[in-house]
Amino acid sequence: MSQHKPVDHFETCNFNARRNKAKALFSLQGILFGLTADKVLNETEVIFLSAWVMEHKSCADDHPDMVDLIDSLEDIFADNKVSQEELNDLLGCIECILDYGLLASNEVEDLTNELLGFVSGITADNVVTREEILGLSQWLKSNTNVTKTWPGNILNTQVQDILEDGVVDDHEITEFTETLKMIAGQQFTDTGLAHGMATEICTTEIHELAHDIETICFTGKFASGSRSTQEEYAKRHAIKPVKRVTQDLDFLVIGSLASPDWRFSSHGRKIEQALENIMKGCNTKIITEDNWVKVTR
Repeated sequence: MSQHKPVDHFETCNFNARRNKAKALFSLQGILFGLTADKVLNETEVIFLSAWVMEHKSCADDHPDMVDLIDSLEDIFADNKVSQEELNDLLGCIECILDYGLLASNEVEDLTNELLGFVSGITADNVVTREEILGLSQWLKSNTNVTKTWPGNILNTQVQDILEDGVVDDHEITEFTETLKMIAGQQFTDTGLAHGMATEICTTEIHELAHDIETICFTGKFASGSRSTQEEYAKRHAIKPVKRVTQDLDFLVIGSLASPDWRFSSHGRKIEQALENIMKGCNTKIITEDNWVKVTR
């Protein structure tokens, strides 16, 4: 009889903590690329960076470059003023970090987190420039693996369309900015929070449950009852609850209490898998908890 090594929950928790820290650092790496894509920093972008770093300060515990970055940010805000000299010094610090690299990306998941960070960086001040679009284009050309999955495929197609005629007009920038903000969930200038909640880009509103719905999956935390409660409502409507997102899935329901850092969690992975289904032409739909409650209660 074969012996199975018991699961070490402490070891698993440590692995998850390390993995989440790595994902956050990849996101930061992308943010730094995005913030400096136009080779300048403004005060709003510096405040955004400071807010992000403070929200993820544990990432700096054992990373010398991050410690230097935090020191630079604290120096800037010591007198509640941001001088051009301080902006230039911070820009130099960021460029040093990017030259050395926080982490080396070797998986599509890592690159996707870096790309989402890049998008957050260039939308932080609510303004996207031609230089930032060109910077994003160059990043996508250097990381072609990420253009085969969401959101790299969407961004790559739109960037190519914008740059095809060699002219980037105001209308194209405005439309692309909205796409970028939806993907990043970026509302920093409205909320003052440096994290995003990008789930709204992918949801569909339904007005009734069709009779041919067979499977449903729930992700996140729900204000209207536990996940098992949601599954019971699904069963009452003859819909089978499943734990995983497959290409045959009909509905993915997103809980309204989902973590702002959804892309660092299994919750985010389910959303990405459902988005991949949609891009492949599958019949999967993503709906919000509010919409689910309306059609089932």
